[in-house]
Amino acid sequence: MRLTELLLLVFAAILIAVMLRAVSDPLKAWFGLSAGLSLAFTVAAFALVFALTTAAFGQEISSQMGTLVERLPEAQVVLLASLREIGVSGEALDTLRNTLLGTVGTQLAGQLASSVASIAVALAFALVGGIYLAAQPSVYCEGVLRLVPPTYRGKSAATLTAIGQALRQWLLGQLVVMAFIGTLTGIGAWLIGLPSALALGIMSGLLEFVPFVGPWLSVVPALILGFTVSPEAALLMLGWLFVVQQLEGYVVTPLVQKEVVSLPPALSLFSLVAAGALLGAPGVALAVPLTVAAFVAVQILVLPAMDGSEGGEER
Repeated sequence: MRLTELLLLVFAAILIAVMLRAVSDPLKAWFGLSAGLSLAFTVAAFALVFALTTAAFGQEISSQMGTLVERLPEAQVVLLASLREIGVSGEALDTLRNTLLGTVGTQLAGQLASSVASIAVALAFALVGGIYLAAQPSVYCEGVLRLVPPTYRGKSAATLTAIGQALRQWLLGQLVVMAFIGTLTGIGAWLIGLPSALALGIMSGLLEFVPFVGPWLSVVPALILGFTVSPEAALLMLGWLFVVQQLEGYVVTPLVQKEVVSLPPALSLFSLVAAGALLGAPGVALAVPLTVAAFVAVQILVLPAMDGSEGGEER
């Protein structure tokens, strides 16, 4: 494991710890519980919800995911035939066929399977690490602050607190957006009659965690599966996804961003490109929360110092 991968894993654990504390801290205040007991209840509640969801929908989700995988090759053939009928050139179709069905597709599938396994292992480590961090955040924060010269510890502590609050607000807002996208995508797919509607909804909601890139990735399986029903169904699903994204962009996200750190869109986009180039796929997944943390740190540590120096020169 490279150092960058280790640092990303640590940051993922921090995000999990922030999420756990976002739930356990209100429990502690409302019911007068100790920090450890409220965290234990939170972890147990998440585990119970996961177990109940798996028991209720696990078989259905697994079946639909299997159907999704089985139908994709058939859907790709139908898609290519439909493109041929509307006059797409043979050279373009050959390139697309090689990507979807040929060696490139096989390589991508193998890479995806390997990535899924690696992500599962990394998430397990991040989850355990996040629980430890959430259990004793002050211990780890004090350890970090000991690395800072005493003169700057006060401001550094304030910066860590502000970053934690910003990440908490961003995570809660992102979960709202993901739930919105996943629910409406699944409902739309079910109403249109696409196979694996539940799986498509879950996939779309999870991919929404990565802005810009995730929504485009979620369109691909929905559009391909739409062609297994009919070209009209594919167009209807494409139109529905467009409507959902417009609602998310102009209604849901603005409402959520009133309570969270609002990053300039260009900054979010460039952070994704930079993270992808420097850190790979895991960096893309964590690019926005990393940018939120850096954005807050710059506002507290850098900008006031620059303003002060400019003011000194003016005097």
